[in-house]
Amino acid sequence: VFFFFQAEDGIRVSVASRGLGDVYKRQVSTQSTWDSLSMESKGLGLTKEMITVDWVNSCVSIQNLKEAIDIIDKEPYKKKLKPVAESRMKLLTEPISAEQKKEAEESKAKGNDYVKAKDFKNAQKSYTESIKKNPLEPSVYSNRALTFLKEDRFQEALEDAKRSLTLNKLFPRGYQRAGEAYQGLGEYRNAIVYFTSFLILEPSNAQGKEFLAEARKELTDGVSITDHEADREARELIYGPSSLGMGKAPEPMEDVKGAPGKGGKKANPEHEKFFASYNRCKEEGKDFHKRGKYDEAMDKYKSCLKTLETLQKSNKIGVPSEEFLKREATTNNNIAVCYKQKQEASGVITYATKVINSPISDREIKLKAYILRAYAHEDIDKIKLAREDWVKVKEMQPGNIDASKALTRIEVAITKDNAQRVSDTLGEALKSLDDFKKRGNDLFKAKDYENAIKEFSKGIDIFKKTVDASKLKLLQGKDKLVTACQLFTNRSLCYYQLNNDQAAIEDSEYVISNLDPKNAKAFFRKGMSLVRMGQQAKAIEALQQAVKLEPATELYSNELANAKKKKQTTEPFFIPQPVKK
Repeated sequence: VFFFFQAEDGIRVSVASRGLGDVYKRQVSTQSTWDSLSMESKGLGLTKEMITVDWVNSCVSIQNLKEAIDIIDKEPYKKKLKPVAESRMKLLTEPISAEQKKEAEESKAKGNDYVKAKDFKNAQKSYTESIKKNPLEPSVYSNRALTFLKEDRFQEALEDAKRSLTLNKLFPRGYQRAGEAYQGLGEYRNAIVYFTSFLILEPSNAQGKEFLAEARKELTDGVSITDHEADREARELIYGPSSLGMGKAPEPMEDVKGAPGKGGKKANPEHEKFFASYNRCKEEGKDFHKRGKYDEAMDKYKSCLKTLETLQKSNKIGVPSEEFLKREATTNNNIAVCYKQKQEASGVITYATKVINSPISDREIKLKAYILRAYAHEDIDKIKLAREDWVKVKEMQPGNIDASKALTRIEVAITKDNAQRVSDTLGEALKSLDDFKKRGNDLFKAKDYENAIKEFSKGIDIFKKTVDASKLKLLQGKDKLVTACQLFTNRSLCYYQLNNDQAAIEDSEYVISNLDPKNAKAFFRKGMSLVRMGQQAKAIEALQQAVKLEPATELYSNELANAKKKKQTTEPFFIPQPVKK
């Protein structure tokens, strides 16, 4: 459960700090809100009035840029924009170098630090620099959108949020930021749709549900949207219009009259008359469902089931049992749909399972039940059960796009879950590292460097045996990796105290090369040993890196200055000789 909305790379923003209510109650008319970016997310046509320098420089859609260049060619007064558009096209289409990506990540990291310090202006500058280096990273746009939200610049936040979605339709944070921006602009219906999209991609996000509830409370008179409508529109935002039915929000199923399955016999008038009471009850349930009254709809559908039981007992005209089974299964599916709208996964699973276990032969009805149950299992994080249901959907309908996307989504979730389990197992196996570090530190304080080395070495041996290259990724950012680095740098210091500079350098190099390439202490230890070995140039290089990583650490700056002085005093003094004529 998340207690904060989080920007990429760990920026956490408290809901309370955004001033919910006061800010979001502002009713701002935004008829032209999306103008120049609307075509990127909604597929609208581009007009010449939309094409400006700012639009070109912020466009992330190659298709739209091509269209813009065609328009520029036909409009003489816009010719000056062509070089700008072509330059932008080159930036979007040419491969981004590793160096550019690295610089973009560094600017993004600076922006994240500024956000944590609540310096939103400088954060915006850093994110903009990152975008210039790599305009194809959606998380940077969503992070910059966050800074605009903090300053109540909702229009700009909306534009950045939608740019992130243009780059990646499955990027949850983009929908979250767009929802917040729409809420700030007073467009609560749009906010509801985007928050619903966010929850489809992150169904267990508790605060996403809070935002959605808040947006629903703010809906003005005359503006409404049911859960059913929001779910349908949200799925279309993410996946596009689906011709397979369940890509959209589920709707009540219709009974196919006559024989089971499409293309069956024509309806038997006598049978239809026989089911008249059931049909009336079903229509009343559908009416409640359309109006968003799901409890009343469920009551009606359950009454339909009782009516079917009564009719089956009084069946004197020979209505086939399959017709009863089919209507029963359809009704159970409709009850499951109501539970889905109420976000009660257990109810969905109960009634969908009844359909799945039914002896009916109609594949379409069973297919819908599997899809309903699959989504419900995902909603309560029963990922493996969800995967089983989606696999069954693929077997029944190999071209089902929703199933394909769900299985991809689930595989990612399972991979992450497995990685977390391995990470937890590693954490358990490496518990003793802290003990070895503490004992080694105590011996170091007592100036017993040799025994301190033994204690640090015990911890290092356990680490090397437990963590191979494949598992090292799982420890990134974890406490145990920090402890492992400290074991190496502390042992390096012990070697330094014993004048074993080569061993000290090897430990430092191991940290830099294998564990943490930005470990300032490792660079410092390496530099100090190189100074004593008389390798001043290499020492200065290592110490400069330490200062760059931790500029506030005075010890590093002082030792760097000392190393530079030593280099000057040890360099041979060159006396120029007179030039012979």
